[in-house]
Amino acid sequence: MQVQPVQILLHSSRHMLNDPRTYPNPSEFNPDRYIGGEGREPQQDPRAISFGFGRRICPGLNLADASIFISCAMSLAVFDISKTVENGVEITPVVDNTPGTIR
Repeated sequence: MQVQPVQILLHSSRHMLNDPRTYPNPSEFNPDRYIGGEGREPQQDPRAISFGFGRRICPGLNLADASIFISCAMSLAVFDISKTVENGVEITPVVDNTPGTIR
């Protein structure tokens, strides 16, 4: 009996989500890119790529969305999120990205 080789197709989500042809300036935080208007088309929703494709889509997609929504809503309801004020001057925190899995 001859064993048939298994072919596996792996996608690179990171490459697809950082493709400058799809998302100009992919490293820049710009939530307006997903909202159309003023003669421009909205860019592709990253959820179409980040949770997988077709039959291999993540079964926890809806649970993840609901969990994040509930966590954000509870945080906004309980905490007063604002910049620190010292001696009457607003202090803007320095944001510096570090390499790693979670940023």
